[in-house]
Amino acid sequence: MTAVRIGIQAKLTFAISVLALGFAAFFSIYFPIQQAEVADDLLQSRSESLTRVLGTLGEASMVALDMGGAETLTSDLGRAGAADLTIGYLVVLKPDGSVVARYRKFGVPESIERHKRITELTVERDDYLHIALPLKHEGNQVGTLIGGFSRDAVFHARAESQTVALVVSAIMFLVGIGFAWLIGRTVSQPVRAVALDLDRVAIELVATARQQEASSAEEAAAVTETRRSMELLFESAQQIATQSSEVLGNAERTVHGSQQISTRIEQLNVHAEKVGEVLATIMSIADRADLLALNASLEGTKAGEVGKGFILVAAEMRRLAENVMASATEIRALMKEMRQASQSAVEASQSGVQSSDATTGSAREIARLTQQQRQSTEQVIASMTEMQEVLRVNIESVQRSTQSAHSLVSLSQNLLATVDPRHPKARTLHGAPTRSE
Repeated sequence: MTAVRIGIQAKLTFAISVLALGFAAFFSIYFPIQQAEVADDLLQSRSESLTRVLGTLGEASMVALDMGGAETLTSDLGRAGAADLTIGYLVVLKPDGSVVARYRKFGVPESIERHKRITELTVERDDYLHIALPLKHEGNQVGTLIGGFSRDAVFHARAESQTVALVVSAIMFLVGIGFAWLIGRTVSQPVRAVALDLDRVAIELVATARQQEASSAEEAAAVTETRRSMELLFESAQQIATQSSEVLGNAERTVHGSQQISTRIEQLNVHAEKVGEVLATIMSIADRADLLALNASLEGTKAGEVGKGFILVAAEMRRLAENVMASATEIRALMKEMRQASQSAVEASQSGVQSSDATTGSAREIARLTQQQRQSTEQVIASMTEMQEVLRVNIESVQRSTQSAHSLVSLSQNLLATVDPRHPKARTLHGAPTRSE
């Protein structure tokens, strides 16, 4: 079921027309009532005055009842009734409630008369205004005067007032409708123009906000990707730093080991020099032993048979001396080779120490550069985090701007629907299409 919407001009016309109708209805009801109340008050004031005058005459007649006061009172009531057309009836009662004198206009039924004894002035209303006045003489109540005054004049005045009020109210209502239509037309045109401008601006704001939101989302994605890359770089730097520390430790241990090896080789060379000295002594001794064995052999030869055993011993000693010398020569050759090998080992150890020193320096430099890289990466990550937070706040602000722009579009369309339901951009509060009859 489609919603039926009316424009602001019709609404204003209807509202002011209802207001004018209400005011006219109030005027048509309140004014006659006020007029009737005023007429009724005037009638009561006039009737009370007439009743008091008649009461003064009635007091004298009641005192002189025995001297024809009743006839006089009846005559006075008749003259008063004939002189005042509003008087419907007049009745004078004795203290016991019996009628002394009365006047009743022709056509007035007896049933409207009030017969009751009162002690003070009383007023009652129906179709007649009933006024009862006690008649007193020298402090004693001698009777009661009751008069009934017609309220036809009050009702007639009220009817005339209602007729005038209705005519005036109708005029006011018609003038109100015309005035409302004029105001609605005067107001609706500028509001419609403002609603169209507001709708155009709101649509532009929505488009701009969406572009800003898309740009902010792309920037946020780029910052997130950069931050992720920085975190990977930080982890790589951490691994490089760890490995560099291990390399530095190994290089330092290698330098220390190479220095110990060099020290040991130098000690070995010193011992080898000492062994060479001992070998020289051994070779000298072996040479002398060979010479002594040769001499002993010569002496044994000179001794003949007695010296044969001595010759054998001397020959054995020469062979032993020659073996010792041969062994010493081999040992000297081995010592020479060992010295050369030791020298090569020392040179290699020194080269290893230099390489280890270079490796240690390189490892320290890598560690320093890695530390700088870690610090720089941490700063970049912190900057990316701050930028990401700024972009998040910016995106939230843009989203709120987008929502505000959408709300502005909805407001402009609702305003346009209020002003001009037939416009294509007009819509209801729930987005339903509008239809104006």
